[in-house]
Amino acid sequence: GSSSVSLEAGNLLAVVESDGTVKPLDVPRRAYAFPSVAPDGMRVAVQVNDDDEHANIFIYDLSGRSEIRQLTFAGDQNLMPSWKDAETVLFTSDRDGSMRIYEQRVDGGTAAALTESVEGEIHAFPEITPDGRLAYSINPGTVATRSRILSSDGEPEAFVNDDAPAGAVAFSPDGMLMAYNGIGGVGAQFSIFVERYPSDGSKRLASSADSVALFPRWVRNGVDSPLTLVYQEPQRGIVQAIDISLPGLEFGNRRLLFPYAGTRSNRALDSIPGTDSFIIIWSEALGVGAPADASEPSRIVVIENWIEELKARVRTD
Repeated sequence: GSSSVSLEAGNLLAVVESDGTVKPLDVPRRAYAFPSVAPDGMRVAVQVNDDDEHANIFIYDLSGRSEIRQLTFAGDQNLMPSWKDAETVLFTSDRDGSMRIYEQRVDGGTAAALTESVEGEIHAFPEITPDGRLAYSINPGTVATRSRILSSDGEPEAFVNDDAPAGAVAFSPDGMLMAYNGIGGVGAQFSIFVERYPSDGSKRLASSADSVALFPRWVRNGVDSPLTLVYQEPQRGIVQAIDISLPGLEFGNRRLLFPYAGTRSNRALDSIPGTDSFIIIWSEALGVGAPADASEPSRIVVIENWIEELKARVRTD
């Protein structure tokens, strides 16, 4: 295997505290992706890639009293976990032959499909909306992207009012705002936008115009203002933060938080509710603090289609 694969396979999960202290969790070295912390802060759900053909969701109790354990066993690809509530995980799975959204209780039981199987569609990035509905992306990262919310009567509706390819969405802790990936900035690259939820056309570019930005998440520390959005800059391998104040959607105090490990196509962090701390995918090679070249301008990079890795995981037979 290549060095990048072996490095990824050797990653850890760690807590990064507000002062930058990194504390690795008691988990084996694996190829972790998409860590997601439960709304009560008690557990982490995380995707573990065994190889290019197999991925499953694992659950870790943040108390450290039990070992990390496997939740999903059916299908080849179980991806992108998030939490419906403190006891139920949402994820994308190919177990019925197409990539759609499922839910499963962390204490076991069977997984239930939440979206319909549609030929040629990949359903990804499940999130629960502030009003308790399911938000997900169809074919993310392509020109055929459609971001949908599954309404109470079961019919999907758009939640982003334009045709720009949208990927992961994240709803602010107060339920007032949503952040999502779209096309913008210099050279029509992947950027992060913020607008009110429900959508009212107030969309504003939140990430730097000259840098690719992926996977928005909100700090869930319970402080009303300012709201803090974090996101990944994959070309530099760093996590950025920006404060957002209402009512005018004012942005300020953009700052480098810390480096992360893992591949460019994986979300590498989530916030721990009630704190300023994060769970991140981490490697000892990162050390602690900013990477040495964090202040250097990024070179111009042709944007890779960051969802190709996901598509490669979908069987075409």
